[in-house]
Amino acid sequence: RRFNGTVFQFYCTDHNTWETCPVTGGHTAQAAPAAVVSSSIYAGRLYMWCTSDYIHYDGTTTWVMSHTPAILGTFATEFDGNLVKITAGGVMTYGTDPEAASPTWTALTTVRDDTPTSICVYKNGSGDPAIYVGTTRGPYVIDFANKKVYKTQIRFSDNHADNCRAMGTWNSDLV
Repeated sequence: RRFNGTVFQFYCTDHNTWETCPVTGGHTAQAAPAAVVSSSIYAGRLYMWCTSDYIHYDGTTTWVMSHTPAILGTFATEFDGNLVKITAGGVMTYGTDPEAASPTWTALTTVRDDTPTSICVYKNGSGDPAIYVGTTRGPYVIDFANKKVYKTQIRFSDNHADNCRAMGTWNSDLV
């Protein structure tokens, strides 16, 4: 993931560590509290979403490693000035102070029955920005203002862990 001109790369065999590229000051790996699942950028900070908490980095100082109690989140994206996150169980919350020692997270909604595999922002049927959550059975669109979840017309019958795994936007399309 590129952040502030630096590429952060994960080790393929151990997703609990990473290093920067180009490496400055040698190959010093950084440790994470648990396996890193995904990353996101919000308000000038890089966030690494782990299985048990998240860590963040502002590009100039040290990594902030954990929260008490731990804050769960698997994927996150910026939407309407908020950082919106979703847990492995589908619980969605949002906040504007995720870098705080005790951030405030507001309940948004829950994606039920399917396991989240990605999150991104794309346009809804009206052409307005909306949050899309990829799952093992297909994508959902989130109505942020009304805190509702809607299945899209794309559904997968196989319930595979890699369905929608790399969902994102490219060339003005949801891919």
